Amino acid sequence: MIIWYVWRSDSSDSVLLMVNKAFRFELKPTKQQLPLLAQHAGIRRKAWNWSLERVKDREIRANGPELHKAWNQWKKENAPYSSLSSKCAPQEAFSDLADAFESHWNNGSLCL
Repeated sequence: MIIWYVWRSDSSDSVLLMVNKAFRFELKPTKQQLPLLAQHAGIRRKAWNWSLERVKDREIRANGPELHKAWNQWKKENAPYSSLSSKCAPQEAFSDLADAFESHWNNGSLCL
């Protein structure tokens, strides 16, 4: 999403306008890419749910690097299949979860 701030000056009033512009993209994966996309999405979902459970149980703070370090230890025994996908899939989940908790505690919003 791109956001522009534009000053609009009419006869006597000056107004600051915020213009939102969004772009929609469509992926057209090949038959070989479809299972890989599903695998990465599954690993991300598993990492998100795993980390959310740990944070709720107060085992780990909602901190991306801490969650990633704990995940690397846990996955060796419990999720060996996760090494078949990119390391970025779970890393983004941990980062997003940490951001969600930070937003919740700082702004009081219910984003979880």
